[in-house]
Amino acid sequence: MTVREFVSGLAFIARDVWRPTPRSDLYLDCDVCGGATPHSSYRQIISATKENPTLVAALPEPVCVVCRNAHPRVLGDEPPCDTAIVCTGQRRRRWRSGRSGRPCRAQFTVPASAPTVICPWCSTQQDGPTKRR
Repeated sequence: MTVREFVSGLAFIARDVWRPTPRSDLYLDCDVCGGATPHSSYRQIISATKENPTLVAALPEPVCVVCRNAHPRVLGDEPPCDTAIVCTGQRRRRWRSGRSGRPCRAQFTVPASAPTVICPWCSTQQDGPTKRR
């Protein structure tokens, strides 16, 4: 590791501590859960045969955070994020493991029909606007 790489790594850590960036979750209508649920990972199947060793890849499919079901994207499956929510979770500690005692209280927007949401700042899974009423 060179000095330049070391200083660049320290600058990245300092920037993340002082100005953290929220994680980006995509809310899609899930076929299994019903309603808009967060999707933060993708699954892609790649196959090949012995006769034709060319790799064939299917389109990446978003995976539901709640039920772990993967499904292909369709037109109109992303509801608008129109409801503001205040996070009720606790922030993660930066230098030690576990959660801190401080509440997060970050405000973010989610779809109104989401039964479960994930805070983009502290990554806690909590009830959505439909269950909070």
